[in-house]
Amino acid sequence: MNINLITDPLIIIGGAIARSVIGWAKKALEDKKVTPFEWKLLGSTVFRVGAITAAGYYGFSFAGVDIPVVAAACGGYVVDVVLRAIKR
Repeated sequence: MNINLITDPLIIIGGAIARSVIGWAKKALEDKKVTPFEWKLLGSTVFRVGAITAAGYYGFSFAGVDIPVVAAACGGYVVDVVLRAIKR
């Protein structure tokens, strides 16, 4: 188990923020006005993707599977997209 307690959480949070802002900005900025509801949606997406990524990364690490944190961040994005597609 090779967990870095400083950089790994930053990559997890950064990946969640990047994924969330990219998807959110397209819709939120269409009318050039961001509503409080849209800010809440951004926050919930950051939390959801971050939680999925952290669960995958730390879960695999504690199970003895050596997974790079960047791969977990990409996996968090993919799982979020799949879950949203299933939800629709």
